[in-house]
Formats: sequence, C-alpha cells, structure tokens
Amino acid sequence: MTEDGVVFLNLRKGSVFRANCVGAAIWQALLARADLAQTATAISERYNAPRSQVLTDVSAFVAQLQAEGMLCAPQMKG
Repeated sequence: MTEDGVVFLNLRKGSVFRANCVGAAIWQALLARADLAQTATAISERYNAPRSQVLTDVSAFVAQLQAEGMLCAPQMKG
C-alpha cells in the first residue's frame, strides 16, 4: 500500500484487485476500524468532494471488496 494506491491479492481465487489512493484511504480506515460515516467525512474533506457522494462510493467500494473475497465480513458500520 502506498499513497498512490493499494493492491490486493486473493491467493484462493488467483485474482488481483487494484485501487487508487482513495481506495487505499478506505482500506486504511478499515484497518483502523473506522465506520463508514467517519471514513466518508475524512475523504470528503481531503478531496473536497460532496460527503453524500463519498459515502455512497465508500459503501460501494467495501461491497466490491467483499464480492471479490478481499473482505470476509462487514468491517464498517454506516
């Protein structure tokens, strides 16, 4: 993981999932056990983006991680 992004490797499926710097920020929030609201607020402020859109995008990213098998259980609350 770098400030430019993050790469996930699923050894069971043999798949690779890459994300940009925003994805890396969301991953860091997951590791810190931040909730969706905290994560959306932080990203919204950092990138000067509408919080409601960021919250939607964060939720979608977490769902995509789960669908790709990169996240086993819900890690964040809304």
